[in-house]
Amino acid sequence: MITLGNTILEATMSKRSRYFESLSCRSISLSLWHQQPERVRFLSAPKPSMADSMYHQDFWKLSDEDRFKQMRSYQFCVNETEPVFDAADITRCGKDIFVQKSMTTNDSGIKWLASHFPELRVHPVHFPYDLFPSHIDCTFVPLRPPSADCGDGGLALINPERPPLKSQVKLWRDNGWKLLNAPLPAQTDRPAFSQSSYWLSMNLLSISPTQVVIEENEIPLFNLLRDHGFDPITVPMRHMYDYGGGIHCCTWDIKRQDSCVDYFPNQEYNRSDVFKDGFKDIDVVDVSSKNDGFLLNPLDAKDGICGIGTFESQTKREGLNIPM
Repeated sequence: MITLGNTILEATMSKRSRYFESLSCRSISLSLWHQQPERVRFLSAPKPSMADSMYHQDFWKLSDEDRFKQMRSYQFCVNETEPVFDAADITRCGKDIFVQKSMTTNDSGIKWLASHFPELRVHPVHFPYDLFPSHIDCTFVPLRPPSADCGDGGLALINPERPPLKSQVKLWRDNGWKLLNAPLPAQTDRPAFSQSSYWLSMNLLSISPTQVVIEENEIPLFNLLRDHGFDPITVPMRHMYDYGGGIHCCTWDIKRQDSCVDYFPNQEYNRSDVFKDGFKDIDVVDVSSKNDGFLLNPLDAKDGICGIGTFESQTKREGLNIPM
């Protein structure tokens, strides 16, 4: 589920096990629509067939090395036969939405969003070093807009193991945002049946320019946020990891008291670019350099994070020959 302006949208989903999941929220959606049917739109994106033909059947047979070799193609387990997307692959910032192509969202799904929400600027985003991308809220998390009169202004939290593309964060840089490397998660172990990574530590809920809700064990993240002008609220949510999500995963904004603000006024948006095919860029942000203050807490290039150092050194150490 996601709210886009005055529209309640049920995502298509791409996992067979989650086909009926949105029905658990249907009573909320209907209640909001019945209250103001002249203003509230309630849409359900086209449910896919979930047929075998929707999926790349050999995806799970590929080794990590093979996935690295084909990272330029951004081909994952779902093909382009039918439009699919998860709401958790979408981040909305005012009049712009950023949609990650992943194992749960394909190019056709992004095109469907662009064609059905012409009032919003839709930006596909890619994180080539994530070999199993699914849901953007453990990879790239906006924290507060540049208009916030506090701390370092506009901030977004990035995953240093899955850096964003230079070409795609240019929009953020040009509009007064800065980036923060997320710290190493407090706990890198995962529950036995969790399908999420340990980067659920980044899975936070922003409720104001200064307040965010985080999992109570994530002390490194707490300290980082506090150092940059936030007042983190901690809650015990570690048990949610068993079910494949965190705080942001299990919450859904339905009402806000602010107005729709343009947080990216400095851009030349060409809507037709969303409908083009053949994206190949893999030139990512260097998480170990200062980038003229754009990256506020660069990693030590020698130590890196999780002991992997820079991504270039990681691939060399693993003997992978990756074209950059």
